[in-house]
Amino acid sequence: MREAVVRCLAALLVAALVAGRVATHRLAAQSPAQGIRHVVARYYTAMSRFDLKLLATTVDPTNRGLERLQRQEAFDWFEEFSGSRVRSRVERIGRMPHGFYRATVHVSVVLHNGDFGEELQSMLFRRVHGEWKLSEPSPGDLGPLRSRAGRGVTLEYYEWDSRQAGRVLKIAERSYARVTRLTGVRLRKNVRVRLLPAYAVSPGHVEDGSVGYYLSRMPNTVFVRSPGSLGFGGYDPSISPYDELGQSITHELTHLVSDRKVGIEGLPDWMTEGFAEWVAGSERPYEVRQALEQHRFLDVRLLDQFSGGASELDLDYGGSYELVDYVIHLKGTGGYWTLLRDYKRTHDLDSALRRSLGMGMYEFQERWQRWLRAKYRLPDTSGYLAPPVPSEQAAA
Repeated sequence: MREAVVRCLAALLVAALVAGRVATHRLAAQSPAQGIRHVVARYYTAMSRFDLKLLATTVDPTNRGLERLQRQEAFDWFEEFSGSRVRSRVERIGRMPHGFYRATVHVSVVLHNGDFGEELQSMLFRRVHGEWKLSEPSPGDLGPLRSRAGRGVTLEYYEWDSRQAGRVLKIAERSYARVTRLTGVRLRKNVRVRLLPAYAVSPGHVEDGSVGYYLSRMPNTVFVRSPGSLGFGGYDPSISPYDELGQSITHELTHLVSDRKVGIEGLPDWMTEGFAEWVAGSERPYEVRQALEQHRFLDVRLLDQFSGGASELDLDYGGSYELVDYVIHLKGTGGYWTLLRDYKRTHDLDSALRRSLGMGMYEFQERWQRWLRAKYRLPDTSGYLAPPVPSEQAAA
């Protein structure tokens, strides 16, 4: 009896080993296109279901930073798109150095309220222990950091991005020209624009999801994610990713110039982000119009510090753009710089508005709202104005 059981267990063990070898052989035999499409399908299934265990099976386990970033991405995705219908489709796949493949993925989302959105997303994959995984190149894979000087800017890029460096330099030069023209500020030495093809080489923002950023402690450099990298994020299918790159570079260069001009530390978010959006020409008319039509009051005081999910941020940025546009409509760019300086002196917006624009907070809000509704050709609804700020109630 015991010998029969042993023979039976041995047979089962042999069968399991054979099955494992067959499964491993099938995985190894998968073409890059087959393997990558399979991983992409599981990745977006995991995102839509908030299945962190399934998500973990799609990400390179040797890249801990990327694993943490994707878990955070799943939390953000769940907060923004919970209950939505998500579809993904791999549109094209290209071979990259060091065994990587780049996939361009079309993602469409139907929200629970019926709104529809779509984007293209670049993702990098490679085999890890015989299986295809979402991954990123290591610093060693990227090659040395190189530079190219242009008009007003010097592009810093890793050898990994050498094929697109010339194109990006021309975009950065156009961005610099736009920033100097609209802000009236010209710098004496070239500004550095550094391309970041991987999160692992991102100073100060190793696992941050921003496409571009500026750090005051590195005051002559702006950082932007490389087109084609995972960090670059999704972009509108109707335009080129290089168009979005140009807006990002312009936005970050505006932060750098503003920091040189007045110092941006301590300013309300709408003053810094709204001005960067204005210079970059990044309006958000859909979000602003929708808010106005729904009689949602765009309160200056609520734009001091941005918060919330992606949809709230879109309105924060859109409202801030409109605020800056209104101030510049009244006083020009010089008047905008004056407002920032007055705020820096007092850290009191009501006082700064009175000194630079000749009106207090409540009057400013009222006039801005009426101007904004006229701009969007909507009827004036003064009944939706915010209550006066305490200092004006006391003055009244």
